[in-house]
Amino acid sequence: MASAITLGMDVVYVLILQSQGEGDLHRARPQLIATSLAASAAVALGGWRVREPRLRLALFAAAAFTLLAWGFLAMFSIGLPVFVAGLLLLASASRAANEVSTREGFVITAAAGASALVLAGVILATTN
Repeated sequence: MASAITLGMDVVYVLILQSQGEGDLHRARPQLIATSLAASAAVALGGWRVREPRLRLALFAAAAFTLLAWGFLAMFSIGLPVFVAGLLLLASASRAANEVSTREGFVITAAAGASALVLAGVILATTN
């Protein structure tokens, strides 16, 4: 469900940029954001296919935190559905965390969250 929402909003994002006709679609930032959304959807789908609990938690958490970051930053345009998709994945990550020790779950989730924030920060800081 979260992957479908994310891919749908990714398409809407690209269509909005294309309809504005200002050439935004050819700039690095929108391309990287669109790619990040698509990659998050793919990572979330991968989380459903993986049986190993630690990897499953890492995939769900990475996708969730990436979507939460982009959803928050774009709240007044396409952000709300992306944020909701992130919350859905966070619930999936929570269920996956029940299968690992508390310490491992914390470390994996913290690393995934930090990675997502670094990714969003790098994209925003290095592009225009």
